Parts: sequence; C-alpha cells; structure tokens
Amino acid sequence: MSDQVYDLLDEVSMLSTCTSFTTFEYSKENLHSMVWLSLWSWLIPYVFWRVLDAEAYFTHFGYDKESNPITELWAPVTTEHQTLQVKAWNQIVFIYSSIFFVEFWLGLFAFSGVFTGLMAFYIEHVLSNLLGPAILGSTYLLYTTTVFEEDIVTEARLSYSVKNA
Repeated sequence: MSDQVYDLLDEVSMLSTCTSFTTFEYSKENLHSMVWLSLWSWLIPYVFWRVLDAEAYFTHFGYDKESNPITELWAPVTTEHQTLQVKAWNQIVFIYSSIFFVEFWLGLFAFSGVFTGLMAFYIEHVLSNLLGPAILGSTYLLYTTTVFEEDIVTEARLSYSVKNA
C-alpha cells in the first residue's frame, strides 16, 4: 500500500511540473501576424478616407486639395465639402484607429520583449471586447451612408425615371 502512495505522489509532482510556467517558451511568430494585421486594419480605412475626402474637395471647390496631413483627421481646415460618405469613413477611421493603432504600437514594443504582458492583456480583454462592436458600428455607418446618401438616391431616381419614361 505504501508503494501506491508513493506512485500517487510521483504523479502529482509530475503534474505540477508539467503545468508550471517554466516549461513555456515565448515565440514571436504569432505576434508578427497580429501586429502587421493591426497595421493594415487601420491603414486601409485611412487611405479610403483620404481618397474620398480629396475627391469630395475637388468636386466641391473645383481644384485639388493641398497636402493632407494626418491632423486633418481630427482638426480639418474645412468641412463644407464633406459628403455623408466622407463623414462615415472619417468615423470608421476613428473607430479602427482607436482599436488597432494601440495594438500596433504595443506589438512593436512586444517584439523587443517590452510590454508583453500588457500586449497579452490588451488582446485578451480590450481587443476581444471591442472588435465586434467596431465591426457592427462601421457596417452600420456604411449601410446608412449607402441608403441615405443624397447623390446615390438622386441618381437612382433619375435612372428609374429615364427607364420608365
């Protein structure tokens, strides 16, 4: 009976050493995909916004917009040229940059071993809770812009009246 007790104690000690944190080896392979995906996740909406803003500016004023620094995002010089589509993409850029810009910079620090715990906390608690509402919110903005944009509705009515005339 004493041999069974020693066998059980050996198994318990093996179990505690197998689940200890000393056996985990940190790998940056998964971090690379997270960081570069976060870069593209806020950079692509920003490029869409810049292109649409420049096009709306040209359509409204008749000449090209001068250099467009990133400060135009939160402090534009003029907003009278902005359509509903430009305003929606501006809000989408704010939504995605508030989530993914932070992840990008934390990930760059985590590459060098700094803020790895903070990066893990951000992914597990912040990113996982904000990603769903961000996608739903930006989808809603794009849907309402498509449905309620005056130019699109006017063009649809004109093409419908031309077909039925």
